[in-house]
Amino acid sequence: MRKPDYKRAYRLCEDGDERAEMASAEWDSIKAHLTDRELLTDRRLKIADRLAREIVEYEFLFPTVASEGAVLGGSEEQGEYFNYRFSALKKHQAEILKLEEALQITVKGSDGKGKDPARPKAPADEFLSALRSH
Repeated sequence: MRKPDYKRAYRLCEDGDERAEMASAEWDSIKAHLTDRELLTDRRLKIADRLAREIVEYEFLFPTVASEGAVLGGSEEQGEYFNYRFSALKKHQAEILKLEEALQITVKGSDGKGKDPARPKAPADEFLSALRSH
């Protein structure tokens, strides 16, 4: 799979050049990560494209949500109401996690290659091993 044309994808956005640049950088980073871990396939590159786009949406939405907060205040009659942008941000966040897991980017207790990470020896190891042998 070739690198997606992000300039074309974001051409109608006011900040399309910035979004395209970020998406391109994310694509390159994800592809390099998959290559380093010997996980690069056409299918994973398609998922990498979706992940890059989700990250862009998340990063461009985050400043707005950070300034507004999860709950918006209305008038005296309306009271407070939920910020739908906050909900959208959470959905992007969940989708990013799903895509990272599909690409095996998130590490759950190992280096992703089937080996457990090396643990440094502690002074108590010798004592504990002696106890186990008795």
